[in-house]
Amino acid sequence: MRRDHSAENERAIRIKARFVRTWNFLIGLIHLLVALLLVWMRVSPGRLPILKPIMSHIPAVLAVISPWICAVLDGGMGVAYLSAFFRQDIKTGKRVWITTATLHGMLVVLLIWLIVLGELPTSWLQQVLLGLVVAVVQLAVVNAGWWSSVRKWQVYGGDRGR
Repeated sequence: MRRDHSAENERAIRIKARFVRTWNFLIGLIHLLVALLLVWMRVSPGRLPILKPIMSHIPAVLAVISPWICAVLDGGMGVAYLSAFFRQDIKTGKRVWITTATLHGMLVVLLIWLIVLGELPTSWLQQVLLGLVVAVVQLAVVNAGWWSSVRKWQVYGGDRGR
């Protein structure tokens, strides 16, 4: 049963739903492309100048498989975001956003720790900032209940002809 809602309320629901869907698609696509590039290019972290300082502390076997590990983790995050995009299920979406926000947060803590120890150059602060923004935005959106807007927009027929 479709209820009448004010134009302002419907507009707010539409904006929130589109933000959530766009975020899922873009962040998922970025993670998936990074994973594919890691596999396709077979980049060894030891060959990247920015990672040379920490590579001396990593066992050789781990240094060889680390691009594959990063690719699997990035690819898994990309698939999770894209599954939330295509399924548009509130439970799945919230779980994906909370889990990936936690992973981004853990990465932020690790990178800050390595920068403070002098194992990574300060140029890695860009990655820290990006991870922090993703984690904070996702947790704020989940806490604000925007995921319910995705469902409301479906129920109100928002995807039809607009």
